[in-house]
Amino acid sequence: MNHPNTYKLCLMGPTKVGKTRVVAKCLGQPIPSSHQYMPTLGVEVHPYVFRRNGRNICVNIWDMAGNPQFIGLGDGYMIKANLCVIYCPTHLQATHLSYWTSMANRRGIHYVVTTNDNEAIRAIQHNNFV
Repeated sequence: MNHPNTYKLCLMGPTKVGKTRVVAKCLGQPIPSSHQYMPTLGVEVHPYVFRRNGRNICVNIWDMAGNPQFIGLGDGYMIKANLCVIYCPTHLQATHLSYWTSMANRRGIHYVVTTNDNEAIRAIQHNNFV
């Protein structure tokens, strides 16, 4: 059973747009350089813990693969998610956005679409589901 102050956030979007970099920035970890690029295979889960209104909050960030070839369970990773953040730079929105929004819609999960690192980090850090 999940702790009452634990939430699940799925970070989704096309491959090579910087989702893993956003997670590293959010968690204060070193930012991987572009020559160190390794695609996410399936999903990687990163706990992000902070305090709000005098209580500890844990948001488990599910960094989902962007390449459909590596996505594994696909929208199965979204089971019991509280929110999806779809990271999709503006130059890719037209061709990729509907793929990711349809995954969230199939599961009935609210989502936020963001186009840059700062917006994605704000969506994670200042989420409305907490």
